[in-house]
Amino acid sequence: MWQQKEHAYRRIQSELSSGKLPSVVLLYGREQYLVDWAIERTISLYINPVAKTMDCTFIDEDDLQDQSLSDAVIAASETLPLFSEKRVVVVRGSKVFTGDTGRDAEKIAEYISDVPDTTLLIFRTDEINAKKKLPAAVAKVGRLYEFDGLPREDLAAFVSKRFKAQNLDVPNSVMRIIIEETGYFNRESDYNLYALNNDVTKMIALAKADVGANARAVVTEEIAKQTIEGDVESSAIDFINHLCSGEKNKAFKLLNNILDEDNDAYRLIGLMVSQFELILVIRELQDAKVIPSVIQSKLGLQKWRYDKLRPFAEKMSREKLRNLLIKIYEIDRNIKTGNISGRIAMEMIIAEV
Repeated sequence: MWQQKEHAYRRIQSELSSGKLPSVVLLYGREQYLVDWAIERTISLYINPVAKTMDCTFIDEDDLQDQSLSDAVIAASETLPLFSEKRVVVVRGSKVFTGDTGRDAEKIAEYISDVPDTTLLIFRTDEINAKKKLPAAVAKVGRLYEFDGLPREDLAAFVSKRFKAQNLDVPNSVMRIIIEETGYFNRESDYNLYALNNDVTKMIALAKADVGANARAVVTEEIAKQTIEGDVESSAIDFINHLCSGEKNKAFKLLNNILDEDNDAYRLIGLMVSQFELILVIRELQDAKVIPSVIQSKLGLQKWRYDKLRPFAEKMSREKLRNLLIKIYEIDRNIKTGNISGRIAMEMIIAEV
């Protein structure tokens, strides 16, 4: 379940608007799209556009050669802005927040309490190790913003805003498909806002190509599904469909396509586990004579999603589903321990069904 706390993008937007952003911040998390948005928003507020190359400094952890990261950070932070309200220093990299970089991380941790008021020091990284010294030091003198996945209503607003900007109509039923079928809310999926933004751009192009110059474009269900059908979660459901239908040749063919495009059997098996767990619960509730609307409510499923999974539950007994899940769990462990390759593991699953 998504936490119902205020998202980092809302907090930082409020603090930028009120001028309460501290001099040192750490931006990290799954949604690097929002991290980059926050950085650009900060730069636009504090940097004179004509002086961006002089008053804004980007330091990439992996690009430094003759200078240590700590020395580069300190030198840039101590430089006064020339034509802007503040100097903005953006440090990109994760080693000092996740690994053992010794004295370099220590020097930065010691320095950040002395960052001048004329400087905004922004650290940008994918992930952090909260047990390391530097994240704790930033939290003490500045602020940490974790940009995790968007709540459902904010994700819908993100998509809607882009369609409205292009004067496109999107029926609610199609919006639900876009939100659900991308796999954004699947724990095993790495589908993020960058991927979603790319898919929305494709949908806009397809919708505009389907109408004349004076007609109003509409994003149809066909366009939505055509755009996102390549997502691994959607492929996983098709894969399961072939397995449950006894179409092993089609399952092998789809497996080859998925691994050729995504090359991530571990992610696919994770999605399969989550799907089969849902199917088993649906079957158990069906056997208990629970009506479909109550099953959907209990599992938090949209009707279209329940309608996709229901036939799988009806095709296999509870005993067979449980045994299959046990075998998948075992194969999953063997992948993690390196006993078998991902492709062989998936072929074993096909053989077991």
